[in-house]
Amino acid sequence: MNNRIIKNIEIISAILLGVLPIGLIIGTAVSETIIIFVNILFLIVFLHERNFFLIKKKEILYLMIIWIYLLINCLAANNSQLALSRSVFFFRYILLIMAISHLFKNINYQKIIFIIWSIIISIVTFDIYYEFFSGKNILGYISADGTRIVSFMKDELRIGSLVLAFFLFVINFWNIILIEKKISFKFKNLIYVLEILILIGIFLTGERAVTFKALICFIFLIFSKEFKHKILIRSEEHTSELQSRFGISY
Repeated sequence: MNNRIIKNIEIISAILLGVLPIGLIIGTAVSETIIIFVNILFLIVFLHERNFFLIKKKEILYLMIIWIYLLINCLAANNSQLALSRSVFFFRYILLIMAISHLFKNINYQKIIFIIWSIIISIVTFDIYYEFFSGKNILGYISADGTRIVSFMKDELRIGSLVLAFFLFVINFWNIILIEKKISFKFKNLIYVLEILILIGIFLTGERAVTFKALICFIFLIFSKEFKHKILIRSEEHTSELQSRFGISY
């Protein structure tokens, strides 16, 4: 198997991870199917490249221990067969984490995933506003609870939780762009506006606990971004001072 085939497999895996939020919106069967395909593709790459260092990572080792613990607990369960079937399939999430860890080593795959997530979250946020003002989402779904937003999830009132879950990753990606990349002032303002609109959108869903979590996480990420920004500025100033004082060039 040549490197080109492996690269194509990894690109497909990145795209599948990118559309995972859509799978979660449609239903469990679709999201689980996406996870299974990502895991299969990862195993192909894993066996080809023999990246056994992934198994040695502390996070993976801890998850493996938890998985083994769950399997052992099945012996004491009332319905050991049912408990065993559930515990065995927990391993798919370990494979998924390994797949994500592998893909995130490549900045290009990161961009594919986060750009798709950004588009999906932006569309869902627009739909939340649309439903809030019109009483139904753009597909015509109406919430059974007048105080909550259903959006694309049709009959499940947890769209805020889904947006928050992926928004935390997306906002961190956006903030890295703001700090490390030289982008226009207008584009920076656009990102800031999107962040605030999505945060307000989560509030409009009516999920109070999710709104509180979103606010706390948003404040933490903002302060974290400012802290990183100050470090980068000081580092650049220190570098410039060394260059001027000692004539050092990099």
